[in-house]
Amino acid sequence: MAASLTQAERVIAVDVNPGRLALATELGATDTIDAAATDDPVAAIRELTGGGAGHVLESSGNVRAFRQAIDIVNSSKRIVGIVEGASVPHVLIPDLIGLHAAGRFPVERLVTSFSFSRINDAAAVAASGEAVKPVLHL
Repeated sequence: MAASLTQAERVIAVDVNPGRLALATELGATDTIDAAATDDPVAAIRELTGGGAGHVLESSGNVRAFRQAIDIVNSSKRIVGIVEGASVPHVLIPDLIGLHAAGRFPVERLVTSFSFSRINDAAAVAASGEAVKPVLHL
């Protein structure tokens, strides 16, 4: 969703969950790859991009996905760790609120809310991939 707000010409989402891939398309991905349905997601991305992606963001924390992300990047590679997008909160938060108010950043589409008494349900849908961002509330 955030990448679609940039000047990126192509935004490729890769996941093993068809529901999350459908959501990615709804939120701005130009292409999707079901990593569970292809033998080689790296080859699929290279084919789509004509050789490799200029930038790759890996956010699953899965070691195999991280290795594949490195293999996808064309020519020069630089690995950079980031926390919260290396943002400046007093600038980013108002920008995100403005984008949300304008209907361009529907973050609520990513959130599934659970009362704190349903913490085990929240953990289960997080582990299964059924929910993108489970959020607990009182």
